[in-house]
Amino acid sequence: MDGDFIIGGAFSLHSYTQTVSHDYTIMPEPVRCKGSINADELQLSHAMVFAIEEINNNTELLPGIRLGYQIYDSCASVSMTVHLAFQFLNSLDLVFHTGKNCSQSGMVMAVVGESGSTPSISMSRIISPFNIPQVSPSATCTCLSNKQQYPRFFRTIPSDQFQAAALAKLIKHFDWTWIGAVRSDSDYGNNGIASFLEAAQREGICVEYSLSFYRTHPHSRIQKVADVIRRSKAVVVVAFASSGDMKILFEELSREPFPPRQWIGSESWVTNPGLRKYSFLAGTIGFGIQKSVIPGFRNFLLNLSFAQVAVSPLLTEFWEDSFNCTIKESNSAGKKVCNGTEDIKTLQTPYTDTSQLRISNMVYKAVYAIAHAIHNALCQGRNVTAQCDKLTKLQSKQILTELKNVNFSRNGYDVSFDANGDPVAIYELVNWQKTMAGITDIVTVGLYDASLPEGQEFQINKNIIWMEGSTKVPVSVCSGSCPPGTRKVLQKGKPICCYDCTACPEGEISNTTVSMTVHLAFQFLNSLDLVFHTGKNCSQSGMVMAVVGESGSTPSISMSRIISPFNIPQVSPSATCACLSDKQQYPRFFRTIPSDQFQAGALAKLILTELKNVNFSRNGYDVSFDANGDPVAIYELVNWQKTMAGITDIVTVGLYDASLPEGQEFQINKNIIWMEGSTKVPVSVCSGSCPPGTRKVLQKGKPICCYDCTACPEGEISNTTDGGYQRGRHQGAIKRKESYWAWLACGSLGVAVECGSGSR
Repeated sequence: MDGDFIIGGAFSLHSYTQTVSHDYTIMPEPVRCKGSINADELQLSHAMVFAIEEINNNTELLPGIRLGYQIYDSCASVSMTVHLAFQFLNSLDLVFHTGKNCSQSGMVMAVVGESGSTPSISMSRIISPFNIPQVSPSATCTCLSNKQQYPRFFRTIPSDQFQAAALAKLIKHFDWTWIGAVRSDSDYGNNGIASFLEAAQREGICVEYSLSFYRTHPHSRIQKVADVIRRSKAVVVVAFASSGDMKILFEELSREPFPPRQWIGSESWVTNPGLRKYSFLAGTIGFGIQKSVIPGFRNFLLNLSFAQVAVSPLLTEFWEDSFNCTIKESNSAGKKVCNGTEDIKTLQTPYTDTSQLRISNMVYKAVYAIAHAIHNALCQGRNVTAQCDKLTKLQSKQILTELKNVNFSRNGYDVSFDANGDPVAIYELVNWQKTMAGITDIVTVGLYDASLPEGQEFQINKNIIWMEGSTKVPVSVCSGSCPPGTRKVLQKGKPICCYDCTACPEGEISNTTVSMTVHLAFQFLNSLDLVFHTGKNCSQSGMVMAVVGESGSTPSISMSRIISPFNIPQVSPSATCACLSDKQQYPRFFRTIPSDQFQAGALAKLILTELKNVNFSRNGYDVSFDANGDPVAIYELVNWQKTMAGITDIVTVGLYDASLPEGQEFQINKNIIWMEGSTKVPVSVCSGSCPPGTRKVLQKGKPICCYDCTACPEGEISNTTDGGYQRGRHQGAIKRKESYWAWLACGSLGVAVECGSGSR
């Protein structure tokens, strides 16, 4: 649709592209989408259209200016996304207009999309150099917060960095220390699970397996992942994957029975109603984007006339799939012909489902963010008094600048971006609960708000129904707690969560068990219910306001992790582990005994001071340290000598003592036997000595030990063995003084050379 300013849109309306084998004899066909239409993404594209039409009818935001749009199907494909990116760039050429209509309808000022992280990365790298801002409603990869690589990328959905930290805290909260992990083999899955595993490691969580897969992988790859899930010991499975990938995995798992699993889902699939048909997913929990209400949106979706459908290939495909009919009689092939009497209001599809608008609201907010940026660049004033000049030549980099500063509310939801282009991270904790009618509902049971103070972000305000309809928290550990009288012995080659409980040695005892501490912590929580009192005694004696204990560090850690989310402070008299000073992990822990950090530091300083001054002898050997912490350097010179019996002995033949005066450090006091039993020192040179009358000439490209011996030039002599190197002017050869040399020549050669050496 044309307008004064155009916003581009890219959505994965299909999930696959057509695979074509090229023989390179004809021009390849363009890449085409295939598969059934994605009704969720169709709703997202209509959310963009709805927002633009709503803005165009708004008298306060961009009054007198009409926004247009160009929306394309990326097929969840990188190659198609790259093609779309160039489409957006090509439209930067101004469309020629005649008359007074100076509309800049050919210019894409910003792009809403792409849905996935990997396509979003590809698009950003192409359009970013042209200063076109991109606002994604659902690309969550932490990598996209890197402003050096993606300086013009924004999003209305939180980064996976926050989700990964929230998932790790959730798992730690329920004392699950042994888990499995699966992920999409994509930027979303690989980066997301990497952030999660890093956070999980900090929380002391062990991972039995971590596997990747993708919907286009061979069936054997999907089957292998499913088999590992079936055979593993871990009850809890964290799945950081897209909905399309999880559907493929769930299909494979449903082929044969497997032990109950407690699924922990990432936001990409945990709120997808289309996956509720898999009964083994009942009890699933995970963090999802907040559900929302967009006034008028449902009526907009249902107000789809048959005439609109008939002229749109995309809507035609949706209509034919939904009603199992065909619009064109020539394509009937036994199907009934659509005649326009079909009622879209009767459909039960993700397109018409507005009961839990989540990502659609992210699209809605993205469009409004761009509109506010354009408004701030073009208009003076706000509300009904705003005046905008649509004839102003607006550049996309101006929108980029204004996007960084947008801050507004729409339908009760705040919209702004931090320095990384990310919004405030707010998630709902959702639980898949089966109703009496056997239908699985996605119920909100808690909230995670990263904008709240440390330690207060995570809240659970409803009961959770776990796998198999249980109200009891599942257990997922490699090894259970060791009872009193036993101790942990790590299993060889396994993570620290896997151990055996062995009896304490005679004369030693173990009188604590972490499981008992956990039990006590829940006892304290249960007592939060007020005790009913009669009369004037209004004492709240049932409330535990604070806890004194536990004595040991390990039990204190367990208790703190359970009672801390309920804001109950804990004061220990004797838990000294330095780890408990970490306020990110233990925000409500206090102690009256100092941390081991200070004790360890004091001991280290004491030892350091004394070490500098030690000076003693032991068995005839002196021990002391210099200012650098080094001892006196004394070495033996050893020689490997073969005896008459053919045995090789290591014989001390000399000494090197760095404490002796200069020149006296090195002593050889025994004969050395060299290679091949020789008593003669081996020769190891690159070039031999040059005799008198010659000089050294370095060999090109070789070290200075490699040279040729050449005769001195006429009129010059070299009167020493190894005359100097030739470097520019001849060195090592000196001018001959005829009379002096003639006299010396009568003597012996040795005398002549020695005397000549002093004559210049």
